[in-house]
Amino acid sequence: MTLSLAKCQAMLPLDMAKASAIVQDSYHYLLETADKIEKEYLRQRVLEVLHNPAPSFLSALDEREKACIRKMLMNKKLIEEGVSTALLFPPCENPQIAPQPFWCAPGSSYFRHHAYPGGLAVHTALNLSISLSFCDGYKKIYHCLPDRDLVVAGQILHDFQKPWVLQWCSDGSCTPQPVLAGTAMHHIFGLAEAMFRGFEPEIVIAQACAHLPPGTSPSVKQIALWLAIACHIAGKEPAAYGVGKKGMLRLLPPVEWFIVYQGDQNWVVSMQAATEVIAAMQRYAREVYGMEESELNTWKFNALRNYVFSQVTVLKLYEIISGKGYGEFQRYVQILD
Repeated sequence: MTLSLAKCQAMLPLDMAKASAIVQDSYHYLLETADKIEKEYLRQRVLEVLHNPAPSFLSALDEREKACIRKMLMNKKLIEEGVSTALLFPPCENPQIAPQPFWCAPGSSYFRHHAYPGGLAVHTALNLSISLSFCDGYKKIYHCLPDRDLVVAGQILHDFQKPWVLQWCSDGSCTPQPVLAGTAMHHIFGLAEAMFRGFEPEIVIAQACAHLPPGTSPSVKQIALWLAIACHIAGKEPAAYGVGKKGMLRLLPPVEWFIVYQGDQNWVVSMQAATEVIAAMQRYAREVYGMEESELNTWKFNALRNYVFSQVTVLKLYEIISGKGYGEFQRYVQILD
């Protein structure tokens, strides 16, 4: 029995994510965990993020202001020369409504980790689980009592602008994501959106720390830069908001900020897995479906890849291919319904 290529090609990314038990279980885990946040105002705001991760800050920016932001970033050499305003600010018909649900978005750019329909939900759920395990370990071993609300909010928020930044294209890939100030663009836009929605500075800083640990001077300077750019985009003044040089970054960083960073480290193995499993999937497409090399960057292949990865995850396929080899990988994919 061979997985039906026609079935895969008949499904949109939204259909694939909706049909995936792993994706939907991950998303419901996020909802259930967010619903346990003790502070009511924070619980409601985090749940709103999961239900509608819209880039609402765009409602305060017209095309001229977007162009001015791009020019400022160019002048400071924080983006590459070829990054246009349109690439920096992907399309969004209504800034109050996300272009796609949280549970449909990929977890990263198309040849990186969790790049399949629902990958964002799976990636965030794993990160949240790891982060809460750190909280439990710190309590059990060190008798510390990390603020779980802060950890949960920071981790759920850390990638929540990917549904806007990484939109699905007609060929089954997702939109490219420029680097902004040394990190993927979604990260700084996520900080800006969190500020725009009124999240407290300590939450936004925890979110910022997902990409760098806050304990060294170079890291603190980089995090401060990200926060300053986000403030500019969101129309906030850094010192008044609480993230300027005399604000919270002058304090000794709390353990929760480090936990959010530690919780986001699954991308290391996930990147290795993506490299190997994408190559195996391309080999499978050539051998089983007779695809030409030129077809491996088209909907014909990407639909197959997206469906398989969304239903079983790249990490599971990596476990199979690294432990039992390509033959077992092929057999596993063939019996997918």
